[in-house]
Amino acid sequence: MTTVEKRYFVFRTADSEKDFIWSELQQGRLRQGWGIPGTQLKEEDGTIVNKDVWK
Repeated sequence: MTTVEKRYFVFRTADSEKDFIWSELQQGRLRQGWGIPGTQLKEEDGTIVNKDVWK
């Protein structure tokens, strides 16, 4: 039996973010996510939400 390596890429983002996303991919990092307002781990200004508050 032959093993086939599968790769999946899906990008849906603002054009202004493509350089950042490409840089992250080149460094081997993957981030994905979606959600309703209030479930993000960072505020609009970039402040990280306290983990206990987020839970």
